[in-house]
Amino acid sequence: FLVTCSVLNQIILPTLEHLHMCKSHSIGNIAFVFSCLRSFRILRVVRLFTIFNELHILLSAFVEAMKTVAWIGVIGMVVDYMFAVSMVNLAQQVDWGEDADLINAWFGNLWKAMRTFFIVMTLAEWDSIALTLEKHIHPALVYAAAALYILTTAFSLVSLITGILSDKLISAQMDNRERQRQLLDEEQISIHVELQTALKCFDRDGDGRISMGEVKDTPNEDVHLALLDLQRIAQITMTVDDFLGFIELVIDRMGETGECDSKHQRIEVSLEAVVDALQSQRGQAQAHSLWKLSSTVHKVRQQVIRNEEQLSRVEMRLSGIESKLATLCDALPHVVSRAGTS
Repeated sequence: FLVTCSVLNQIILPTLEHLHMCKSHSIGNIAFVFSCLRSFRILRVVRLFTIFNELHILLSAFVEAMKTVAWIGVIGMVVDYMFAVSMVNLAQQVDWGEDADLINAWFGNLWKAMRTFFIVMTLAEWDSIALTLEKHIHPALVYAAAALYILTTAFSLVSLITGILSDKLISAQMDNRERQRQLLDEEQISIHVELQTALKCFDRDGDGRISMGEVKDTPNEDVHLALLDLQRIAQITMTVDDFLGFIELVIDRMGETGECDSKHQRIEVSLEAVVDALQSQRGQAQAHSLWKLSSTVHKVRQQVIRNEEQLSRVEMRLSGIESKLATLCDALPHVVSRAGTS
């Protein structure tokens, strides 16, 4: 629309005027209309309020406060009307002498009086008006009335408007935080559901729990697809070994131990726990968290190896002691018989 107006105003209308196809004053009026329409291009600045969130919050608070500010304006008009009626009646009863023209310009009728009080509300020209009035009215009455009007309008109403704008701004910020929190919660729920769906390939028996045995028995193609889903959903990059170590750590921390033939073969952990652990790895520090996780898994594995070595040494010692005890038990009857013979 704005481009069309520009083309008509800059090209078509001058061409018609040059060809004398339209009267000059008609073309001038049409050009003025199109120039006014083109001035609406300034409304493009409003798009800034949709780009920057803080500006959007300020605009929302301002628009919301305008309803209350309008009623405060009504109160200001009522106060102006009351003072204006009083001054118009007073202006008709006092002999103003050489200041009659000024008084007539200020308080000649109701409209002039309300206009004058509106100007005084902005703290403009009130001093010259007060100095003129005190020539004919006692100064104490003049300045008492001026102070009452200024305190009621210029100070009280303006402070009230400021308080309302501040309250609406705080409310808008709190509403924005609440909306962001709700959006974050919805995002977390959505990611939780998607992660559960991606990890269901490891739940071979469909009981909602997974074990190291089930993870290792999962086909490699399904494992790689699950890892790709993790990267797409939660921006978590893992190799197959990293994922196995992660599952092993989660099982070590949260699994329930039962009778098993080999390590972790029958130790299971709920799918919810695995998903919660994966969600905790999201964010800017996820690479560092994964590094710490891998380091922890490596330390745990090293500790397990050391424990198994110590256990094997203890078993060897026990077997040696057992063999010695057996030898002693075999030799004991001979020793007793010889002692009896002697």
